[in-house]
Amino acid sequence: MDKFSQAILEIDLVWQEFQGRRMTVEYQINHDGWCPIDKSIRFGISLPSQFKLRFSGKRTGLDTKVDSQGQILEDMAVIIKAIRLDGFPANHIFLHQRLVLDTESGDHVVSNFVGFNGTIDIPLAEPHVLGVISSWNI
Repeated sequence: MDKFSQAILEIDLVWQEFQGRRMTVEYQINHDGWCPIDKSIRFGISLPSQFKLRFSGKRTGLDTKVDSQGQILEDMAVIIKAIRLDGFPANHIFLHQRLVLDTESGDHVVSNFVGFNGTIDIPLAEPHVLGVISSWNI
C-alpha cells in the first residue's frame, strides 16, 4: 500500500426537513456495519474501497406536501452538495448524472437530490486517488 492509496473522503450533505423531521443517512465501507451521519463527513479511507450511502426514514405519502395539481411544495430529502477525495472535487456531471439511488421499491433514480429511501454506491474502485478522480470526472 502506498501513500496514493490513502485518501481523505469528504461528502457535503444538506438536509431538507419536513415538519421537523429529516431523513436518516448512514455510510458503509467494504461491507462493514452501517455508521450514522448527522452532518457532512470527512474521514480517511484506503483505496480501492466499496463505499455506500443509505437513506431512510421517509414515509411514502406523508413526508411530501403537494398542491391540488400535484406540484411538490415541501419535501423531505437530502442533497449531496459535493464529494471530494484529497480535496479533488467530483464534477457537476458526476453529482447530477452519475449518482444512482437504488430505491427500496427497486427503481433507479439518477440525481444528487435524494427524496426516496435507498442506497447510493460511490465508486472508489481505483487503487489511487487520481484514478478515482479520473473515473468520476470523465
